[in-house]
Amino acid sequence: MRKKKEKEAKKEAEKKEKEAKGQSSPKKKKLLVDDDDNIPPNQYFEKRSKDIQKLKADQDGDFFPYPHKWNRTHTLPELLAAYKEKCSEKGVFLDDVEVSVTGRVEMIRTMGNA
Repeated sequence: MRKKKEKEAKKEAEKKEKEAKGQSSPKKKKLLVDDDDNIPPNQYFEKRSKDIQKLKADQDGDFFPYPHKWNRTHTLPELLAAYKEKCSEKGVFLDDVEVSVTGRVEMIRTMGNA
């Protein structure tokens, strides 16, 4: 018991010395970072919600996150008919062509048949 009390007294003395010098114990880093892949889901949701609210408030600005109208150059059947032969291999892209299609993402499966 005596050693334990001496050890505690020594720690407190060191702590007081650090405080007197203006040094505090190293603070823990915050979990929030700018990299969205490395933050917990609840903090990602809060960050994303704040970002969307800022964008919605700035409707008169250059960017609105949910536009009411956009131009479509192709429907999906037209796109497949026009470019299926040109991009028959997986991962081949045409850099000189710009197309715009519309639609709704109904489901994204990260673990599926690849």
